[in-house]
Amino acid sequence: MMIIANHVLYSQSEFITPELQVQFDDNAYNHNFHIVSDGTFYYTSNGGSASKGMINKYDLSGKFIQSYTIALDMRGLMYNSNDKCLYTSTYDKGVYKITDLAKGTYSNIFSKLFEYDQASLALSPDNKYIYYFYKGTLKKYDFANGSLIKTFYNLKCGSTNYGGDGAVAVDDTHIYTCDATNKKIFVYDMSGNYVKEFYISYGSCGMALSYTNNLLFISVDGNYKTGKWYGYKIKKTTTTTTTTTTEVVKTTTSTVDASDLQTPILKMQFQDNAYNHNFHITFDGNYYYASNGGSVSKGFINKYDLTGKFIQQYPILLDMRGVMYNNTDKCFYISAFDKNIYKVNNLSTGSFSKLYSSLYDYDQASIELSSDNNYFYYMKQGTLKKFKVSDGTLVKTIYNLKCGKNLLAGDGNVAVDDKYIYTYDGDNKKLYIYDLEGNYVKEYTLANGTCGAALSCINDMIFISDDGNYKTGNWYAYKVRNKTVVTEVVTNSDVDGPLITITSPDLSRGLKPLDEKTIKIAGTATDVSGIYEVKINGEEAAIDAKGNFSKNVLLAVGENVYTVTATDSKSNTTKKTFTLTRNEITEEVTPINEPVTTNKTIKTTGKYYALIIGVEDYQDAAINDLDNPIKDAQSLYTALITYYTFETANIKFLKNPTVLDITNALDYYYENCTDKDNLLIFYAGHGYWDENFKQGYWLAADSYKTTRGTWLSNSTIRDYMKAIPVKHNLLITDACFGGGIFKSRDAFANADIATNQLYELPSRKAMTSGALSEVPDKSVFIEYLVKRLTENKDTYLSSEQLFAKFKIAVINNSSNGQVPQYGEVKETGDEGGDFIFIKK
Repeated sequence: MMIIANHVLYSQSEFITPELQVQFDDNAYNHNFHIVSDGTFYYTSNGGSASKGMINKYDLSGKFIQSYTIALDMRGLMYNSNDKCLYTSTYDKGVYKITDLAKGTYSNIFSKLFEYDQASLALSPDNKYIYYFYKGTLKKYDFANGSLIKTFYNLKCGSTNYGGDGAVAVDDTHIYTCDATNKKIFVYDMSGNYVKEFYISYGSCGMALSYTNNLLFISVDGNYKTGKWYGYKIKKTTTTTTTTTTEVVKTTTSTVDASDLQTPILKMQFQDNAYNHNFHITFDGNYYYASNGGSVSKGFINKYDLTGKFIQQYPILLDMRGVMYNNTDKCFYISAFDKNIYKVNNLSTGSFSKLYSSLYDYDQASIELSSDNNYFYYMKQGTLKKFKVSDGTLVKTIYNLKCGKNLLAGDGNVAVDDKYIYTYDGDNKKLYIYDLEGNYVKEYTLANGTCGAALSCINDMIFISDDGNYKTGNWYAYKVRNKTVVTEVVTNSDVDGPLITITSPDLSRGLKPLDEKTIKIAGTATDVSGIYEVKINGEEAAIDAKGNFSKNVLLAVGENVYTVTATDSKSNTTKKTFTLTRNEITEEVTPINEPVTTNKTIKTTGKYYALIIGVEDYQDAAINDLDNPIKDAQSLYTALITYYTFETANIKFLKNPTVLDITNALDYYYENCTDKDNLLIFYAGHGYWDENFKQGYWLAADSYKTTRGTWLSNSTIRDYMKAIPVKHNLLITDACFGGGIFKSRDAFANADIATNQLYELPSRKAMTSGALSEVPDKSVFIEYLVKRLTENKDTYLSSEQLFAKFKIAVINNSSNGQVPQYGEVKETGDEGGDFIFIKK
């Protein structure tokens, strides 16, 4: 049957102006091409490479859940609600059924059903038909047998694959095509007759056009980086949508009794000396605490008394936005620029731990904590989301709240108390008030406060700031409710550690090397309870009655880490750590293997790079956490920068990284290293050997036990070792089944080659803590490796010689008889050379 699309009179009353309902990032390796929902989760396809094919899983708020490896070059993605399976259309013009998503298995349903390799097919909601579109022609196939049922002509679309010439979406009553270049959507009835067209605000990848979960989706292609998804509501089908975990509410006028609201009265104002931006404020019952945002290196929290008098400053190495106080566990929580939420474990020492990763998608948002400590509130451009603190579950979404038009005006900030939700427009100093269901109550104009990013609610007062913007900011507190507030004030004498200020040396010099062999460390330590003692790296410093302390210390060549610890008379402690670097002393270098070396020196013009990875905290509860990998990695890092020609600027130290963090670091070395350089890669963490695939894997912090697509394979590491253009690449792994990196063993080949000749020949070597076996968490492998590096007296030390020095010690002292391995990594470009450690 052939049908030519016509313009007909057709009811358009069910359509509305598109409303953006959800948007989120998609970390596709190549291209985020399609999306579908099973009613509980979203699934997105990664296209552009069969070897890197994967499906990402997200909850309905757009929070990432898991990745699944599917070795297909996917385009369209479909969900069949009858058999509960995903189907995909691919670059090879086939249609495949995903038979087991977790295992990555699939079967071919139709071969060459369509002729356009870039097409994204759509499945009808009743699971009976497949729709295929190409340059204005739409074909409808029987899903049961692949027979052609109808052909429609002359549908509008974009002019290229990215413009939308091969994508179609369908729902129960309409067909959708697009011209993504011009952000235009075309709507047809099920007979192919034109209904209407409309514009959308975001989305430029027409290949991604989809209709799922009552939303029309389109993407911005990540193109080998991070892509974005935009889901639009285009029909009047529902104003309130409820799933198993999420309530969606569109705001109306509230009927709540608002008699407790009053015209805002300015009750207090004070200055905040933020290095960058004074972004948020909270209260613990005794003091105010304000966050400084805009820089990780200068992140801190300022403490003020109830009059606004400055008390103390606490360094917190996070680029903070929101700061919250939980009066249940008596801890502070931070929402940061990296879109993570952190718990501050100890304010005095600045220690923190990550609570949630990527819970929200706006890096400028200041998250708010409910007064009962049960919920986080997050707002972006008028859309408010409410999450459980306990598990991060999305509970409610509220739309169309008024706010400022950018981050400083307040498009990412919200405040809540026990009755109201507050938003702000800093450009117009307008405060908007809603009930807890998101219904509009009232609005006021404030006299002061232009930084909407700082909006906070404390003690029934609304706090707002004028951003310091690298100078001194101002806080303003307005009383907006006339109910009586009773605040319980804790009266214990002193629970905070001393304030430490370093006056010598000038730490603003950063890592600029010094020439001195000794240096005086001096400063002040102050506390209301008085100072009991000050120690520098565990040794007591001289101190007077005013808290002035000093101590002369020796500077070793290279980096020197110093920790100043101050303790008050109540045994409260504060630590401040910094690093000083002393210039290297140059000397003529002589070879280590003189009896067989014809040259007296090794000519080195390249740099020594290192990628050091330690993973011990895993997001998947099914993977046991470890205790020692980061400590082991730190010991190697210290040995390299202390005794050998590794500069700190050329070392990346990844602690609990994701798979993407690791591959991004490897990409950095691929892009920045030359064929004169040397690269050492160290990994400590969980490893896994898959007997069926005959493949070893590293498990990163975001790896899932049941999802191979979230593991980092040895083949990927080998590919990077081959591609990174260095002269020498040495891989050291301290993980279970680490020996899987070798395709064959070739230990101690060319042992009689002179050291300088070894350096001239390219090499790709590896040493591992064991073969295809488990190794203990407490590593004797790294213990003896670092010990031999530290004790080495020779100017030159090849990796082969290093291995020979500690192999027997590992075998003799391991609890399970582990046998470390050494050899070349086959098919990566090894020509018989070796990685040479050169002492400073």
